[in-house]
Amino acid sequence: MWKKKMCCLLTGIALTSLTTACSGGLSGQTKEYPSRNITLINPYKAGGTTDPVSRKFAELLGKKLDAEVIVKNKDGGGSTVGVGEVFAAQPDGYTIGLGSSSGYTVPPLLKDNELPYKGVADFQTLVQPYEQYPVLVAPPDAPYKNLKEFVSYAKENPGTTMGSPGRFTATELGGLAFAEAADIKVSPAPFTGGSGESLTALQGGKVDTVVAGPGGSLTGLAKAGKVRVLGSLGPYRVKAFPDAESAKEVGYGEGLVSTSFAIIAPKGLPKQVSRELTEASKAVITSDDYRRWAEKSGYDVPDEPKSGDELSKQLKSEATSYRDLLVALGEKPVRSAP
Repeated sequence: MWKKKMCCLLTGIALTSLTTACSGGLSGQTKEYPSRNITLINPYKAGGTTDPVSRKFAELLGKKLDAEVIVKNKDGGGSTVGVGEVFAAQPDGYTIGLGSSSGYTVPPLLKDNELPYKGVADFQTLVQPYEQYPVLVAPPDAPYKNLKEFVSYAKENPGTTMGSPGRFTATELGGLAFAEAADIKVSPAPFTGGSGESLTALQGGKVDTVVAGPGGSLTGLAKAGKVRVLGSLGPYRVKAFPDAESAKEVGYGEGLVSTSFAIIAPKGLPKQVSRELTEASKAVITSDDYRRWAEKSGYDVPDEPKSGDELSKQLKSEATSYRDLLVALGEKPVRSAP
């Protein structure tokens, strides 16, 4: 009888140990994320204004997660190709992207059933890497040296050309919103090759001005005296060009729109993966390393970057502003903003 009880006791201990080991193993599997490389899709060409951000973010995120984060440039369709690839990826945390209003907000308002996603609500938003109002750029020998002089020139010369990184990109819409606010007529000149191509065209005398994002290659071109930044098309001066006035300063602060950027992922991430990715991403954006780099490179990082649901709410609100602007420009959005 004693032997039988002892046998049962030992069997129970063995089963308990086995259960604990298995449970620990399953828990360990969750903690093993990431167990392989993570791909960060940048939906723009290499060398554009978003490229330095995506690479710096990938470098620091890799250190936080102890994994290699590889940047994959997947341009096309005004960034919808790359954003679409993020949307179609498995929601396992191994594919994320650098999205912007040009990819997940504006195109769905204009394209019905042409995109696999309908708006920012179809993605999981992790963190806001930086915020951006576009700047207006001109050749160094242009007859206008700032926004006020450009407005006067444009009123006397209606149809002045304004280059951009693409038709109905958030950057182009930022320029057109300024033109609406200033009551001037400009001729949009969108390029398909992003900001790099439009800035090259500006230097070649093919357009009168270019609306572009601050930072990236623009910073170097301006410092070298190859282009002149007339001003920020937003309510404040940008850090990259503190001497360039803002649209609000010269009386055109109403109805302006920003280009919102977000680190996005396919919707439906496992909770633990979502938490780890979000926490690591936010730690990168708030780190001294990233902020020092961003300030030196000309990118404006919010003091308290939004993340998760708070960021998603902001992006949905901005979608409404874009829709209103498109209507004012004579376009017919195919759907309501989310």
